[in-house]
Amino acid sequence: HYAPMLWDGPRSTAVQRIGERFFEFTQYVAGHSHLGDLGLRLAETIAYHDSCHNRRELQGTEVVVSLLESIEGLDLRRLQYEEECCGFGGTFNLKFPVVAGGMAGSKLADVRATGAPTLVSTDVSCLTHLERASGGEMPEALSIAELLARALPE
Repeated sequence: HYAPMLWDGPRSTAVQRIGERFFEFTQYVAGHSHLGDLGLRLAETIAYHDSCHNRRELQGTEVVVSLLESIEGLDLRRLQYEEECCGFGGTFNLKFPVVAGGMAGSKLADVRATGAPTLVSTDVSCLTHLERASGGEMPEALSIAELLARALPE
């Protein structure tokens, strides 16, 4: 999404061609022709935190949700205030720590309300921010890659 701003002019065609070969991890996995052959299965309950980057920049919410829903036995619990930021926001949490902490507290309350023992996100930065803000009172936190690894047959 930065290519038009940074690479106008003679390099724009090359930049566009390179960009067409890059995928966000879940977009790649969800679109892979052999996804159904993996036999993803996991009898766990998770809450899903949709990062601002995934939701707003990549518009990948439904890709991630459908990937999670494809895991047999997984009980996916969506957050009531899913579209609200957790407060990480790059340097936002450093510039405005009190506000970012309050936002993390609200997000953690939303996670706890699901009753899920595990929180999953595509964004490890969000998970780290929430873990720090929780003071050790957070459910287990996993990246989506870690969750998918658990769901693979042995």
